[in-house]
Amino acid sequence: MSPLPTFPIKIGVKSFTALLFAALSLAACREEGKPGPVEMTEQFRTYWMKGVAEISSYRLTQARYGKLHEGRLILIMVTEPFKLDRQVKSELNPTAADPVILKAHEQRHFTTGIYDYTMTTSSFMPLNPEEGVLKITGTSAEWCGHTFFQLNRQQERFRVLSRSYFEAEGDQEYEVAGVLSEDEIYQRIRLSPARLPRGEIQVLPSVVSARLRHKSVKPVSARAELAAYDGPLSQQKNLEAYRLTYDGGQQDERQVTYVFEKEFPHRIVALSDEYLDGFQQPVRLQTTAVLTSQIQIDYWKKHDPEHEALRKTLDL
Repeated sequence: MSPLPTFPIKIGVKSFTALLFAALSLAACREEGKPGPVEMTEQFRTYWMKGVAEISSYRLTQARYGKLHEGRLILIMVTEPFKLDRQVKSELNPTAADPVILKAHEQRHFTTGIYDYTMTTSSFMPLNPEEGVLKITGTSAEWCGHTFFQLNRQQERFRVLSRSYFEAEGDQEYEVAGVLSEDEIYQRIRLSPARLPRGEIQVLPSVVSARLRHKSVKPVSARAELAAYDGPLSQQKNLEAYRLTYDGGQQDERQVTYVFEKEFPHRIVALSDEYLDGFQQPVRLQTTAVLTSQIQIDYWKKHDPEHEALRKTLDL
């Protein structure tokens, strides 16, 4: 991965409603003896509870068809109230009983030859990491067509809904164990990296990985490690790396790495995904995403033509 450039952080400020704070207070309750939500320090509230989203822009190099393709990865993270019964954002009839979650919405844009891809993933995570992600959705759109995944937590399992234009995949509905999902690691890092699972564990690979590799979203054995980072971005101090090494056999082993700042707010400065890519003559390639810019902003209010200039701050 190339060195991470220097960039400014721009922070907008907006107060959350009293209702949202009430929901947060309710979410902070926990059963005695069980790990609870992250500590609601003033530092945490100042960063995450001001009614703005954090938008991070990454320079993407994506493996596809046995080649590497340049693109852009956008990661939007924001807190919002959530309806547990329907597993949707609480906005029509919000109540103090609606917990606050940390949402991560990832968009990947890259071009393969003449045509391009847009891949999106949304995940909804309680402020108590031990509860696990509540819902994950993923879509992929390119010139051949599009696919869709949705995972809903039901106690200790996920209900999986899959739709695809590929005949071999078609329409599928099934259940899998409610183990750690790769798509919730963004939030786990930002909430409490010290709580990241380690050792030999079961993991659900990301829905992006499932789509690109034409695999079902099912638990896979992996080795999880958390250590000080000493790679190409080491000129930045106090970086840590969380790595998942999947046991897929010698030819199909996949390794995913997240590089982040040890200190709050634990910004994710890079990530990589290395695996055997391609269909006719597969080769081992590494997808990388390196942070280039980041802002905090109420982007949903910046939808007029004059706001297009803001895209330059995100290298778009």
